[in-house]
Amino acid sequence: MKVICSGTFNFIHLGHVFFLKTARNLGDSLTIILTHDKNNLKKNALNIQKRIQNLKNLKIKAEIVEGEKDNYQKLLNKINPDLICLGYDQTLPPQLQNFVEKKQIKIKQLPKLKNYKKAKNKILGRIFSAKGRGAFFLKKPGYQKRLKKLLKKEIFPGTLNVSLCKQNISELLKNKEKLSVVSFEQYGKIYGGLKIYKVKLLIYKDLLKPDSRFIIKQKTNLKAWLVSAEKSSHQPNIVEIIHPKNLRKTHNLKDDQLVEIVF
Repeated sequence: MKVICSGTFNFIHLGHVFFLKTARNLGDSLTIILTHDKNNLKKNALNIQKRIQNLKNLKIKAEIVEGEKDNYQKLLNKINPDLICLGYDQTLPPQLQNFVEKKQIKIKQLPKLKNYKKAKNKILGRIFSAKGRGAFFLKKPGYQKRLKKLLKKEIFPGTLNVSLCKQNISELLKNKEKLSVVSFEQYGKIYGGLKIYKVKLLIYKDLLKPDSRFIIKQKTNLKAWLVSAEKSSHQPNIVEIIHPKNLRKTHNLKDDQLVEIVF
């Protein structure tokens, strides 16, 4: 069964993940139709390339396409879906009503994710494994000594890498309170400075129920720090989290597991 769903997806949150995963599990394939840039009139709208990349970061098995500017039927004819999934607050465009009835395409309205509140200070992301550069540097006595003095805690010599479903968080961090480790020299080598932001880390797990619906449950809520290195080689949507404990081991975290970082 071919399933399609659509939306602007400018600011991806956990409710979107619930919607997309539920839709994906109702058929054999899922096509996500992104609102055409000309019709994406929401405040702080992102262009199609950024929205596609943000959706790809979710690692949901689906084809992502840009919608038509005005001829909605043209794309539906091409995809030829069996089922259209609507969000809890979506309605079928009136101009498609007759077309859908003629093609005998089924419509299913999916429920809202319960007990979840979206907020601009919560950024969704997924855990992934990097090359261990963060651990390499955090093991250095110079960083360990300075972090312990600054945070009043010994920090585990490693970072939790998170790929955010947002292209760049520099604007969000610009006005946030931060701590700093200034660059220093040790054994003839210069080590770059760090900017450290206090955050909360919400860790989620998702369960598949017999009716094919994904139920996403919060697993834990913990205080941590986001660390931004002066000499980082990461892409703008990649962040590193530090904590006194080995978060992967302590909370049995796996790659692609969902988290939200709360600023």
